[in-house]
Amino acid sequence: MSRIRWLQMAGVVLLIAGCELPVTDEPKSAEAGRGGAGSPRPSAKGGGDGAFVEFQPKDGGFKVLMPGQPQVRSQNEPGRAVTMYCVENANGAYSVGVVEVKLPPNTPQEMILEMGCRGAVRSVQGKVTKSKTISLEGKYPGREVSADMGKDGGVFRARFYLVGPRIYQVLVMGYSDWVSSADADKFLDSFALTK
Repeated sequence: MSRIRWLQMAGVVLLIAGCELPVTDEPKSAEAGRGGAGSPRPSAKGGGDGAFVEFQPKDGGFKVLMPGQPQVRSQNEPGRAVTMYCVENANGAYSVGVVEVKLPPNTPQEMILEMGCRGAVRSVQGKVTKSKTISLEGKYPGREVSADMGKDGGVFRARFYLVGPRIYQVLVMGYSDWVSSADADKFLDSFALTK
């Protein structure tokens, strides 16, 4: 199996998943999608080999445990703003993506989640191995998806949550044993909204 560039793959998953969503033509403000986490920088130990620490970007609306300081990538397009926070190591990547999108009125929540999941799996030419309905804080709808990543090898587990105009994607991708590890569970389970 060839070595996958996990950080790039996580970015592709997030950007494609966000691009699957219907949007209105209203532009976002210049402030939209800015995670406020400062300049992108890798973790002190080169991407995810350290102890888990709480990460909470300014204006990101969430907190999560990550094994190092994440790299930050942002992209603004008409109707949507995407910010990705990612920590990579040799086995894979931990990533939280935030897609701020202006949806057409009355867009069904299940449709939004389904399109996000479908886009994520399609972006890696993957095959869904597991999918279930979940929620965040018992009130925000979500979907958990596991998939094989097609020709590139590896797998991913992602949780998508719809919170107002934001879609949060909490993703771990990499080699199978690593993606199903206790550390991967710790990361996925630690995601929480901030008030």
